[in-house]
Amino acid sequence: MDFTKSKLLHFFSILITVSMISLTACQEEETDVVDDETQTAFETSKDTETAEIQFYDAYNTALDGLDGEVDGSRSGRTEGCAVITHFQETKIVMIDFGTSCVGQDGRTRSGKIIVNYRDRDRMTRDDLTITFENYKVNDYGLNGTLRTAGFSRNTVGQWQYNLQLENGTISFPDRDIQLAFERLYTWTEGFDSLSDYTDDVFMITGTSNGVTANGVTFTSTIQTPLTKKSVCLAQQIIYPVSGIIEIQFTSQDIPTVTLDYGNGACDKEATLRAGNQTRVITLP
Repeated sequence: MDFTKSKLLHFFSILITVSMISLTACQEEETDVVDDETQTAFETSKDTETAEIQFYDAYNTALDGLDGEVDGSRSGRTEGCAVITHFQETKIVMIDFGTSCVGQDGRTRSGKIIVNYRDRDRMTRDDLTITFENYKVNDYGLNGTLRTAGFSRNTVGQWQYNLQLENGTISFPDRDIQLAFERLYTWTEGFDSLSDYTDDVFMITGTSNGVTANGVTFTSTIQTPLTKKSVCLAQQIIYPVSGIIEIQFTSQDIPTVTLDYGNGACDKEATLRAGNQTRVITLP
């Protein structure tokens, strides 16, 4: 083979290689492209789950204030931060965070959480009514009414209770979401050792509904029970560690999304799926 033919073969070899790399890159790029409707579905799904978790955190903060008033054992949400006032005649506990207060859990709170309770037994989470007055946690403003009901043992001896949110609104820095939910919490581990919260594990089932910042109605259903571990709180992780939620939108243009919390690790990551598109998100 002469020198000219050798150079030509070398040139075409490089050209084919570059073309194959370019084609592969284009295919990968096309796979990563998300249409506007799917993008909306992903963003809204993240918002709705963020909203639910902030309300659950507020519920636990209310319990901390109530428990602290009862037995002096407050967690990092209220300890050294909130002013707790107990109005015994009306059975109301007011948890006042003032204008800004950073708790031992690293979250900044302001405003008030008001708890109306049935009795002072720490174990009784039944018949609580929780409301908010100018309450914010980090960048989220919360309004609505949380209620608990049905606190009892199930057939295998585990404590369980219903948590409901009525007329909920969460204000992000630039948008609002309306939210209502009904959740059944089952205390699967740690309920026999109240002095040690780190071994508590909860299983969560239920549904929710609401309206997105763009005015689209949505519903969500927990397809695989969510699992929450209190030990994750030491890492400031307030999210479930496993479980799958399906989120559906009334707009036919917006696809159904599943949100998967993974395999049990304490982290802020979840995986969103819509059709053949997948996105891993980090919750705030």
